[in-house]
Amino acid sequence: GYFAHPSYGASDLRIAQGSSVRSKLDYLTSMAATRLVDRPFLVTEYKHCWWNRYHYEEGLAAGAFYALQDYDAMIAHCDQVYRSRVGIPMAFVIGADPIARAAEQLSGFLFATRAVRPSSNLICLRVREADLLTQVSLSGTAVNTQQANLSLVSRFGLAFEGAPGCPWATKPTTARTTLSLAGGSEVLSTMALSTALEYRGREFDADSFVDSLRQYGILNRGNRTRPAEGRFESDTGEVYLSSKENLMTVVAPGCVGANAEAGQKLQLGPLALEGSTIRAGVALVSLDREPITRSGRLLLFYLTDS
Repeated sequence: GYFAHPSYGASDLRIAQGSSVRSKLDYLTSMAATRLVDRPFLVTEYKHCWWNRYHYEEGLAAGAFYALQDYDAMIAHCDQVYRSRVGIPMAFVIGADPIARAAEQLSGFLFATRAVRPSSNLICLRVREADLLTQVSLSGTAVNTQQANLSLVSRFGLAFEGAPGCPWATKPTTARTTLSLAGGSEVLSTMALSTALEYRGREFDADSFVDSLRQYGILNRGNRTRPAEGRFESDTGEVYLSSKENLMTVVAPGCVGANAEAGQKLQLGPLALEGSTIRAGVALVSLDREPITRSGRLLLFYLTDS
């Protein structure tokens, strides 16, 4: 999964300049919508590419999202370590890009230590054989992005009716709630990647579904999720995204941080962000696994543009 993947012309290279937070982390949620709930899930290639001006967002976004989903592996693309002199930064090369290297440190910390707590809930999208024949085109349709966005709230995955179970399942697969497939999203495919485009239909009422999660106690009453307004809060209460404000925050005992626009004032648990003259990713993590308020070893991240 890629955000701002380069497009190559005959003599040039172009990279979009939007924010992954404003896009509701679509490069991450589209991968979540390919997960089969009863088997291990490994992300073996992801990147928020430079020269996109928001590429600092990756550290907090990918690390928090993959930890929330409780994935089994995350591997960014590419070249994290150089054995010789570091060359010039390029779209994908992590070892040559100081911001990408710092983002790797942050995302690795959030994921490997589970400083962001995995969701204890599972939203399961059940796919019947008839759905594959009537609702989607097997040659180029992804899960409805309005449904895939629920992975910003809870663990999310698919189960195919009649498919054999997985003998090496390692995680509980009992869903707290299930969904039926509601149409599909168009897929844009190139030689290098495929991306699910935002769904424009009206077959799925995400706000009503989230209200039902509150009603049945899967989400608490104070959960700020309002999909129609671009707001999503994890069921753990630790991860929050507002696409209209272009803001993502993490507030957990061992890590606090935000991807924020310039000038925003935020209280992130024990960390007060008084403002930044430029857009940035800011995070504070506890390296000794103690809560930040008791930690004797803290690491501060201030990520901007390379």
